[in-house]
Amino acid sequence: MIGLLYIVATPIGNLSDITFRAVDILKNVDFVLSEDTRHSKKLFDHYEIKSPLKAFHEHNENEKVNGIISAINSGQSVALISRRVCLAKELTKSFETIRNDNLPALIDYLESDSNHQKGEFVILVSPADKIELDEANVELEKILPILCEEMGASKAAKLASKITGLDKKYCYKKAIIL
Repeated sequence: MIGLLYIVATPIGNLSDITFRAVDILKNVDFVLSEDTRHSKKLFDHYEIKSPLKAFHEHNENEKVNGIISAINSGQSVALISRRVCLAKELTKSFETIRNDNLPALIDYLESDSNHQKGEFVILVSPADKIELDEANVELEKILPILCEEMGASKAAKLASKITGLDKKYCYKKAIIL
């Protein structure tokens, strides 16, 4: 029996901006893939989701993809967390529609009118966003002084950049001010 891969949109800011179905899927899959496990952990804690959380991002996708495919082929269900989704309808027709939004909003759009449910659909899912800029700067303010106490400004900035997703040069400028 082949398992399933669920693409689950997660909220960017407000944890309440998630569907009941999404929470149910996350609670019941064998494991969840996430680009930013720190962000996902907040969501998991809030909704008491116990499914194992695994990092899956551009730096490890080549080494992880075969294992994920094997897991699905062996009957495991997997959820991939994403934040942005694009729904394209009737791409080659005169009634072409393209909507960019989060998954709950696109589901609401489809359910609001039965005509929206007719025809062919293409769903494109973007990778999860880096930590939001404001959140990343708050994180940088917390960790950079600690890192600078333990290592030079260059190494501290490089590590801070990896942790927050902010530009290395930006982190370095902040580090040399400390």
